[in-house]
Amino acid sequence: FGVARVCEASHEKERWGSHPLDPMADESVVAGAPRVHRVSDFGVKIGFFECGEKNAITDVAGVLVGQVTIESDESGAEAPPEGPCHRVRRSAHPEKVAHTGVTAILPRVDVWKHACHSGVFSFNGAGEMTGVHWVEESGELCTPIMITNTHEVGAVRDYLLRYGMQRGHVDTWRVPVVAETFDGSLSDASVPHISFDHVSEALDIAGQEVAQGSTGGGRGMLCHGFKGGTGSSSRRVPISLDEKQTYTVGALVQTNYGHMRDFCFARVPVGAVLAKRRDTDATAAAGAALEGARVDGSIIVVVATDAPLLPCQCKRLARRATVGLARVGGNGHDSSGDIFIAFSTAKGTHKDSGALQSAEFLPNHLLNPLFNATADAVEEAILSALLNALAVTGRDGVCAEPLPHGDVRNLLDRYYVAVPHVE
Repeated sequence: FGVARVCEASHEKERWGSHPLDPMADESVVAGAPRVHRVSDFGVKIGFFECGEKNAITDVAGVLVGQVTIESDESGAEAPPEGPCHRVRRSAHPEKVAHTGVTAILPRVDVWKHACHSGVFSFNGAGEMTGVHWVEESGELCTPIMITNTHEVGAVRDYLLRYGMQRGHVDTWRVPVVAETFDGSLSDASVPHISFDHVSEALDIAGQEVAQGSTGGGRGMLCHGFKGGTGSSSRRVPISLDEKQTYTVGALVQTNYGHMRDFCFARVPVGAVLAKRRDTDATAAAGAALEGARVDGSIIVVVATDAPLLPCQCKRLARRATVGLARVGGNGHDSSGDIFIAFSTAKGTHKDSGALQSAEFLPNHLLNPLFNATADAVEEAILSALLNALAVTGRDGVCAEPLPHGDVRNLLDRYYVAVPHVE
């Protein structure tokens, strides 16, 4: 690989300890939430900043996430475990294969009335995120964000607006923000699987625990030739103002892009090795079937921070998601919808106020740590989506296998270089 070895075999046990993904590993839960596998389980640290307490977008105070995964009765796939902010429901079309769902991100509970400063960046625009023209025009995000599958983005947008009207959040008009990636390689996209009740439930159960892997809108997604889905991560960022302040940056991704040969884990070209191995063993036929079934897909990235930012600065943060994507192996292919949105939960604007409003914001020359943290959080969120995904057998018998933890760990043991922290 052209990368130095970092340890001898005799020191591996001392360095890594017992493998946390071993069947005997602790599968403890927090408040009923299933255990989330992390890159730190492999002895890897992405970047120099510390993670937040949950290492998820919900470490940004006020941000909540809820997910509903939708399955068909006869799919035969192992459903992801439920948790306090994740439910598994059945499709209204049990005769069709369904592996889909919805993910809801609430920037804050009262976002309908108390808008967040926000900005959008499209790395490659072969996809959809509704409502972004108004975000770009006004600099305001004034609805929850939802992520789902391509063919139902319009329905989910309508359901989100109906939800806001029924709950009294919308007096006149709102333009909901709903994004999508295509799950038609595994889920039958010819019929609608998502209902108003599914959208309402995802919003109602939103909380601080973020289910990851094959969950919510990410249920039927693929990533770098493996099962993809939903992932999240966060970073705590000290910034020196008159007094040192610590802000949080969090990212949530829905991954459905990339080829195996391009996949890197902590800069180690794991995918190139696994792709070569796949092409020479008995799994080649299954791998070829998966590659043939998929349409080169997309990634949606949501970045949140409590740092006080102007809308144009939020847009700058959204652009930096591209750096994290590139580190893992995303190249922005022609048919890939790589669309990113960032928002600040700081002061924002009150939609119904007729008074003069003011905004605080960081000076531009202090934003570099936030840029670095965004790239790091996006990179780790993508890896987290892969590490937590379950195998799914979809339509036409196409099987999406999860990232092989053991093979990845063996390669990291040999080639990962831990970079020392330098103040």
